[in-house]
Amino acid sequence: MSNPPSALGQYQIIREIARSNDIVYEAYDPLMNRRVAIKELAKPTGATPQQLEDRVSRFRREAQAVGSLNHPNIMTVYSFAEDAGRYFMAMEYLDGTTLRKEIDSKGFLDFKRACEIAMEVLDGLEHAHATGVVHRDIKPDNIQITSSGQVKITDFGIARLTFQPNLTMDGQVFGTPSYMSPEQVVGKEIDARSDLFSVGVMLYEMIAGEKPFKGDNVVAITYAITQGTANKPAQATQPLWVVISRALEKAPNNRYMSAAEMKSALEMVVGAGSGQSIQGGYDPNAIPSAFLPPDPFSAPVQSQVGYGQPGYGQAGYGQAGYGQQTYGQQPGFPVAGLTSSGQPMNAPPIIAPPPGYGQYPQYPQGQYPQGQYPQGQYGQGQLPQGQLPPGTYIGPGGYPVYYPPPPGPPLLKPETVQFLGRLFMVFLLLGTLFALIIVGFRSIASSVDAGRNAIETGKKGEIVSTNPTVPESNSADSGDAAPPEEPAKGVEFAEAAGRAYDIREYQRAEELWRKAVQEDGKNGDYQANLGRSLLGRAQQTSVPGTRMRLASEAGDALVSAASLTGDTRYNWQAGEAYLLAAQSALEGGGSRSEARSFARNAFNNAAPDSSVARDADLILQQLASS
Repeated sequence: MSNPPSALGQYQIIREIARSNDIVYEAYDPLMNRRVAIKELAKPTGATPQQLEDRVSRFRREAQAVGSLNHPNIMTVYSFAEDAGRYFMAMEYLDGTTLRKEIDSKGFLDFKRACEIAMEVLDGLEHAHATGVVHRDIKPDNIQITSSGQVKITDFGIARLTFQPNLTMDGQVFGTPSYMSPEQVVGKEIDARSDLFSVGVMLYEMIAGEKPFKGDNVVAITYAITQGTANKPAQATQPLWVVISRALEKAPNNRYMSAAEMKSALEMVVGAGSGQSIQGGYDPNAIPSAFLPPDPFSAPVQSQVGYGQPGYGQAGYGQAGYGQQTYGQQPGFPVAGLTSSGQPMNAPPIIAPPPGYGQYPQYPQGQYPQGQYPQGQYGQGQLPQGQLPPGTYIGPGGYPVYYPPPPGPPLLKPETVQFLGRLFMVFLLLGTLFALIIVGFRSIASSVDAGRNAIETGKKGEIVSTNPTVPESNSADSGDAAPPEEPAKGVEFAEAAGRAYDIREYQRAEELWRKAVQEDGKNGDYQANLGRSLLGRAQQTSVPGTRMRLASEAGDALVSAASLTGDTRYNWQAGEAYLLAAQSALEGGGSRSEARSFARNAFNNAAPDSSVARDADLILQQLASS
């Protein structure tokens, strides 16, 4: 870790605690005489001004999100400020450990302890959701358990503030894949129910010691979340598995509607797990019928006890949980066999579920068995041809309720998808290996042909480059031409230099190419190969001054080669050499004026719209503004 600053604003930095997307310090607040945690925004190098502005906006929104919350199960943010361009927020200092470390150290948690942690998290989320904040990244790493045992939700870095415009565009995905809801992994609009899905995943992991949706990569994990089903862990009782299964429903409308509703269900699970729900004995797999919704696909069961009205609201299970509707006159849902005051009572009635999909009862024509059909559609008390549409049954109150068919199995099993992915990777690797072998053979054949041509044409003064990236000289076809009167100069030096260059002995190649140039200074290929040898030496050295000198000489030689041959590709290579010289000058190998001169030469010689031209222009702008 790098050395932390001595202070940020009024806070005195003690030490660096963690570093990921941002940096967290332990600090001391002398004004309030307390220890705090400071979270500083980390600015990535090379980021554009727009990217930096976006990160600052998100960091500020995180401070606003947590700063608007005041709950014992949510980490407290004291302030947000800027100090000399460094953005930071001061937060409550939390000791203890994270839920992730506790799971990793123990494998899985005790049934009651896991439920208690989940209920405290749900308490904090209920407060956040009521304030208009959706966390979007609930996971064990963001749950802190203090030394006193209190549970705190941390890291609201990607929270969604429903009372402000959304910074995330449609299709953008933020979060940790293994804990994201199906609507979150596909980039759809999310609400508080997405956090409840994440709590379900986290509760599953606390009980089972592993995640419900696994995969070797992000694609496999997201496929499992959107298409797969979680298996019941051996450590989970049946009542707890019912709660987890509902929290992990793919469709948000099938999950719990609020954190308070899910917490109420967990409280009943803990009550059942402590042996309070069964008279005469404890059955850990007994599910209190009061908190289970009716199964629309099971056989109808008629109530045998005329005991008040069922405790389901007309639109579900009440506005804030199961406890708002009652059986008889008892407030809230009773534990099975007991009233809310602990007194025995008769079993509550079981609402008769509808027939199976596609089955419906036949009724006498024109008669509606329970209440009246809604007026204005078929006429009061009238049904077409004395029957209901397929998939429809008569619900409580005499109104028809439609149940869609159950979803079919996924098109491909997760195991099949993984097999196809691995098969594709094998074919890709084999194809790449085959292509490399072909390229290697062609390179060897090209080198052999180049050497043979150099030997055969040496007496005519034609030198063929041994480096395949250097263009060959445009010599005329001499099939019918008369042989030259004088042999070409510097051929022996050129051949020896080519062999030295092929084995990366750039210094030896440079000396030989210099001798060849002295023999024939108007040979453009000699100049080009001299420039490339100098550039190879420059790239090998780590001394900025030497690197700048060699790169600038390479650029001069390549520009001379372009002038002699008329080949613009030598200019582009000269631009690369000049850019390296400018960068070496900025690293301490030369002066700012030399860096400016080399950058200008690089920009003028580089290929249009190339990365070399853009980098050279960026250096010129930086030198002009500083």
